Amino acid sequence: MPTGHTSNHGTRTSNADPTPVREEDFRSTADLIAETRADLRRTMVEIDHHLDENEWHKRRTNLLFVIVSALVILFAVAVWFAYPVWRASQDLNQGSGLSQSRLPELESKQRESTERLTQLQEQVAGLQREIAALREEASAATSKIKGPDETKQSSSREPSGLNERAATNQTVPNTLANRVDRKRIDFEVSNRQAKKIAPYLDLTLSRADPRNQEVDATLKLGEDAGYVTIRGQGIGKPVLFRMPNESRPSELVFTQISTTGASGYLMMPVPPTTASK
Repeated sequence: MPTGHTSNHGTRTSNADPTPVREEDFRSTADLIAETRADLRRTMVEIDHHLDENEWHKRRTNLLFVIVSALVILFAVAVWFAYPVWRASQDLNQGSGLSQSRLPELESKQRESTERLTQLQEQVAGLQREIAALREEASAATSKIKGPDETKQSSSREPSGLNERAATNQTVPNTLANRVDRKRIDFEVSNRQAKKIAPYLDLTLSRADPRNQEVDATLKLGEDAGYVTIRGQGIGKPVLFRMPNESRPSELVFTQISTTGASGYLMMPVPPTTASK
């Protein structure tokens, strides 16, 4: 009987041997791995070195920025404190220049005032001589009145007219004497300080402007006589005021103005007792 098995004769199943791996291939691969690791280490070292350098540069940049900022702040503070000093020196130089330029003008005005005073004194002396001559004429005319009544009346009218002329002329020297009998008092006062510049006179300087040559001040008259307020007063311009129990005016004149204060003079009426002496 035939069977279902088929027999294969002459065929043989076998596994092929793998390709042998050489030892040299293992060594070359290990060398490549070692070189790669060495390159990686060098790369990491270089990266760390660059990071350190960047960090150092960053720190140095921050330090330089802090130093520059501090120098800029110090320079600004120095300018802030030096500017007022420089401004004050400029104002002082300008004020001294103005004062020196106006000094000849003040000297010429002073000479004119002296000459005017001398002329007034001469006029007063001339008027006094004229009054003495008129009185002598009046006394001589009075002594000659010895005629009739009409002559006596006309003669009496003549000396009366002479007396009226003498009285009129007497008022002129009195007025001139009021202008001549003055006493000059020089003063110097510091800025924002009160100072007694004459008996019963206290001057307080509240503002001194050397650029515009102006001052603001307060003048106290006596104990309870009040105050005189001075605003924007320039040099050479008199401030008129009257002292208590004095009908004649007084004058206050500023001659020099600086940042630290001012100076000038007073023209005060001489009391009648002093003038008669």
